[in-house]
Amino acid sequence: DSWKENLEFVVMEGYSEVIGNVDLDAGTSANLDDAFRSRGSVDGQMLDKAVRFYLAALREIGITFSPHFGTRKVRKVARKAKTATQTEDAKKNNDKPDEQDKNKHDHVRVNHWHELLLQKFPNFDPSWDAEVQKKWLENFDALMKRGDN
Repeated sequence: DSWKENLEFVVMEGYSEVIGNVDLDAGTSANLDDAFRSRGSVDGQMLDKAVRFYLAALREIGITFSPHFGTRKVRKVARKAKTATQTEDAKKNNDKPDEQDKNKHDHVRVNHWHELLLQKFPNFDPSWDAEVQKKWLENFDALMKRGDN
């Protein structure tokens, strides 16, 4: 299955520096979090999302990993209460406070799955040996063709 082979190459190459020496078979959730935090430069909610994406990719390509990785803590996101001034301003403008919140994010662009995956694809390195360069180009081409569908 060439899709899984392409994805495996992308995931294993793209995350090799982040994962480092974390034991995929017996590591803990804390080990994985620490690797992403220190070498992936993410924290908080983005840390959780990055680790979940990585684990989902491992599952997709059929790579088994420590059962301790699947034990994710639930991060509660504190929601700021509206101040009286914000609520009054909304009433003056005949807007509901919830509509104001919803409209704040209208400018956010939604990426397609292939654009998100491409961001995880490792950058081409001319210092790689010829076989790795060839494999990278084949996988990149396959990813681009799949993104066109």
